[in-house]
Amino acid sequence: MKQICQSKYEQETSEQEYEFLKQQIAYYNLPSQSFECSPISHHPFIDSIQNLTVREALKKQFKEVAIQSRITLFNIYLKSAEDQ
Repeated sequence: MKQICQSKYEQETSEQEYEFLKQQIAYYNLPSQSFECSPISHHPFIDSIQNLTVREALKKQFKEVAIQSRITLFNIYLKSAEDQ
């Protein structure tokens, strides 16, 4: 009986953690949490580039990598929570 209760507790805890994780991901996908609103989007090294074409190209690449990394990380979090 003790083992059944422990298993049920762990299952419910995992389900609650999974739902919380989904809420957190939804929050970080809000417009107020976009790449443009983050401090990382205004890095002094990129902003110091004089050539506007080069600066914009680097900003675009920087943004794409940051967004893709966040998506990948969220997917890993979700997969891990689902497996648990």
